[in-house]
Amino acid sequence: MGVCEVTEIEPGVVVGLSFSGTFGIEDAEALKQSLEAAIGRCSLEYRLSFHGLEGADVLFFQVLFALAKQVRNEGRCVALPQTLPPVLLQEAARIGIDRKDFESSFVCEVL
Repeated sequence: MGVCEVTEIEPGVVVGLSFSGTFGIEDAEALKQSLEAAIGRCSLEYRLSFHGLEGADVLFFQVLFALAKQVRNEGRCVALPQTLPPVLLQEAARIGIDRKDFESSFVCEVL
Protein backbone atom coordinates (compact mmCIF):
# COMPACT_ATOMS: atom_id res chain seq x y z
CA MET A 1 0.00 0.00 0.00
CA GLY A 2 1.32 3.43 -0.93
CA VAL A 3 1.28 6.44 1.35
CA CYS A 4 1.60 10.10 0.41
CA GLU A 5 2.48 12.29 3.38
CA VAL A 6 1.88 16.03 2.97
CA THR A 7 3.88 18.47 5.10
CA GLU A 8 4.17 22.24 5.06
CA ILE A 9 7.83 23.22 4.72
CA GLU A 10 7.08 26.93 4.51
CA PRO A 11 3.40 27.35 5.46
CA GLY A 12 1.32 28.44 2.50
CA VAL A 13 4.37 28.68 0.23
CA VAL A 14 6.22 25.34 -0.01
CA VAL A 15 4.66 21.91 0.56
CA GLY A 16 6.52 18.61 0.82
CA LEU A 17 5.06 15.40 -0.59
CA SER A 18 6.72 12.22 0.63
CA PHE A 19 5.89 8.92 -1.07
CA SER A 20 6.44 5.55 0.57
CA GLY A 21 5.33 1.98 0.06
CA THR A 22 4.05 0.49 -3.17
CA PHE A 23 1.50 2.37 -5.24
CA GLY A 24 -0.95 0.25 -7.19
CA ILE A 25 -4.32 0.78 -8.77
CA GLU A 26 -5.98 0.42 -5.36
CA ASP A 27 -4.08 3.50 -4.14
CA ALA A 28 -4.93 5.78 -7.08
CA GLU A 29 -7.96 7.51 -5.53
CA ALA A 30 -6.26 8.13 -2.17
CA LEU A 31 -3.17 9.45 -3.96
CA LYS A 32 -5.28 11.79 -6.08
CA GLN A 33 -7.10 13.07 -2.97
CA SER A 34 -3.81 13.68 -1.12
CA LEU A 35 -2.41 15.64 -4.05
CA GLU A 36 -5.60 17.66 -4.50
CA ALA A 37 -5.51 18.58 -0.80
CA ALA A 38 -1.87 19.63 -1.15
CA ILE A 39 -2.63 21.88 -4.12
CA GLY A 40 -4.78 24.12 -1.96
CA ARG A 41 -2.04 24.52 0.66
CA CYS A 42 0.75 25.87 -1.53
CA SER A 43 1.34 29.03 -3.51
CA LEU A 44 4.81 28.42 -4.94
CA GLU A 45 6.48 25.01 -4.87
CA TYR A 46 5.91 21.32 -4.17
CA ARG A 47 8.96 19.28 -3.16
CA LEU A 48 8.77 15.56 -3.76
CA SER A 49 10.56 12.83 -1.84
CA PHE A 50 10.64 9.17 -2.83
CA HIS A 51 12.91 7.78 -0.08
CA GLY A 52 10.40 5.19 1.09
CA LEU A 53 9.04 4.28 -2.34
CA GLU A 54 9.10 0.55 -2.98
CA GLY A 55 7.14 0.36 -6.22
CA ALA A 56 4.69 2.17 -8.47
CA ASP A 57 2.42 1.39 -11.38
CA VAL A 58 1.39 3.44 -14.39
CA LEU A 59 -1.41 5.23 -12.49
CA PHE A 60 1.11 6.61 -10.00
CA PHE A 61 3.08 8.21 -12.81
CA GLN A 62 -0.07 9.48 -14.54
CA VAL A 63 -1.21 11.23 -11.37
CA LEU A 64 2.29 12.57 -10.66
CA PHE A 65 2.78 14.00 -14.16
CA ALA A 66 -0.77 15.43 -14.13
CA LEU A 67 0.08 17.25 -10.89
CA ALA A 68 3.21 18.69 -12.48
CA LYS A 69 1.27 19.91 -15.50
CA GLN A 70 -1.53 21.43 -13.44
CA VAL A 71 0.69 23.40 -11.08
CA ARG A 72 3.04 24.46 -13.88
CA ASN A 73 0.03 25.91 -15.74
CA GLU A 74 -0.77 27.86 -12.56
CA GLY A 75 2.76 29.32 -12.36
CA ARG A 76 4.02 27.03 -9.60
CA CYS A 77 6.53 24.19 -9.76
CA VAL A 78 7.05 20.63 -8.62
CA ALA A 79 10.63 19.96 -7.53
CA LEU A 80 12.29 16.56 -7.57
CA PRO A 81 15.42 15.63 -5.69
CA GLN A 82 18.50 15.82 -7.93
CA THR A 83 19.07 12.09 -7.47
CA LEU A 84 16.02 9.92 -8.03
CA PRO A 85 15.94 6.53 -6.32
CA PRO A 86 16.65 3.51 -8.54
CA VAL A 87 13.24 1.94 -7.84
CA LEU A 88 11.48 5.04 -9.20
CA LEU A 89 13.60 5.10 -12.35
CA GLN A 90 13.19 1.34 -12.86
CA GLU A 91 9.41 1.45 -12.49
CA ALA A 92 9.23 4.49 -14.79
CA ALA A 93 11.45 2.81 -17.42
CA ARG A 94 9.20 -0.23 -17.36
CA ILE A 95 6.38 1.93 -18.78
CA GLY A 96 8.55 4.02 -21.10
CA ILE A 97 9.33 7.07 -18.93
CA ASP A 98 12.99 8.13 -18.73
CA ARG A 99 15.00 10.78 -16.90
CA LYS A 100 14.42 13.30 -19.69
CA ASP A 101 10.66 13.02 -19.18
CA PHE A 102 11.13 13.90 -15.51
CA GLU A 103 13.42 16.81 -16.37
CA SER A 104 10.94 18.26 -18.87
CA SER A 105 8.01 18.09 -16.44
CA PHE A 106 9.61 18.83 -13.08
CA VAL A 107 12.24 21.15 -11.62
CA CYS A 108 15.26 19.25 -10.28
CA GLU A 109 16.60 20.53 -6.99
CA VAL A 110 20.25 20.57 -6.09
CA LEU A 111 20.48 19.00 -2.64
